[in-house]
Amino acid sequence: MDFQRTPGPIGDPFLDTVHRRHPDVDIVVLPDPRADAGAPVGVLPADAATARGERDDAGTRLTALWRALHEDPDAADPARVSAWLAPGPAAGTVVATAQATAKVDPETPDGRRMMSRLAGALDGWDAQRHPGPVERLVASRDGASVRASYAEPTGLVVVVLTGPPLGVGAEAAHDLVGEA
Repeated sequence: MDFQRTPGPIGDPFLDTVHRRHPDVDIVVLPDPRADAGAPVGVLPADAATARGERDDAGTRLTALWRALHEDPDAADPARVSAWLAPGPAAGTVVATAQATAKVDPETPDGRRMMSRLAGALDGWDAQRHPGPVERLVASRDGASVRASYAEPTGLVVVVLTGPPLGVGAEAAHDLVGEA
């Protein structure tokens, strides 16, 4: 294996600083062995049909979480859940996204209770709650994320579920994001 000496910047802010401060130290940057030559790390290869299925699954998963937020799950309105494919973090990728919103009476503790029930429903997720005038909950698992917020002054509860990025190619990503 040939190593290439680079006298200038390496391309990483941290390593560039180390390289500048310690020019006598050799820094070796190896490629990520998990990386596929054609896809960024963490991107699942998929076709358009798979991406549409992930979009529908995101809507189904969020509907289940939406029901868990409510004291009476049968009273939860699944029509408040919408799902779509959004642009992903890299070119040629999309992410399945679903969102639900509700307005609760800010004079009651219903919004805070909903956030507590959501935190309980995210068993197995890495979840963190951030209290404040706008309470937030952020959770992640296997490349997917859930972000929820409750704005006490307005009584608005918003929950967004985002799936892991799917590598579908630039043309398919453009077409899929444009679908209603």
